[in-house]
Amino acid sequence: MSPHEVTVVVVSYNTRDALRRCLTALASQGVARTVVVDNGSEDGSAEMVREEFPAVDLVEAGENLGFSRANNVGAQRAETPLVLFLNSDAYADEGAVGRLAAVFDDPSVVAAGGRLRNPAGSLQESQGGGQADFIERADGEDARDELLE
Repeated sequence: MSPHEVTVVVVSYNTRDALRRCLTALASQGVARTVVVDNGSEDGSAEMVREEFPAVDLVEAGENLGFSRANNVGAQRAETPLVLFLNSDAYADEGAVGRLAAVFDDPSVVAAGGRLRNPAGSLQESQGGGQADFIERADGEDARDELLE
């Protein structure tokens, strides 16, 4: 798959400067759509998006919906097979969205995430350094088959 098959959802709450960097990095990635859900920011985040990134789909929630709920609001606007949830204080290196989308060329892949780097460039460890498995339901059963249906 390619970046043209990806909608990026970014949730923002008073992160104007970080959000600007995030959206600037996304502008060259070739994604189908970028959705910013602004959780009632009071720092001019929404105005900055409107003025500097007119192609971005801006959703002004008017209140702080919380991170998960705001991501769901953004995901509902996606018309692509892939949705990338990106924090407003993160940014994608050149070509990162394309590399991540290409992972889905393997039909057994149902979820993927990027590598996070610290400001100095070292990798951030996740899950205590082990492999994360997000394909398990709350009852402990494997959900891979359900996701592939």
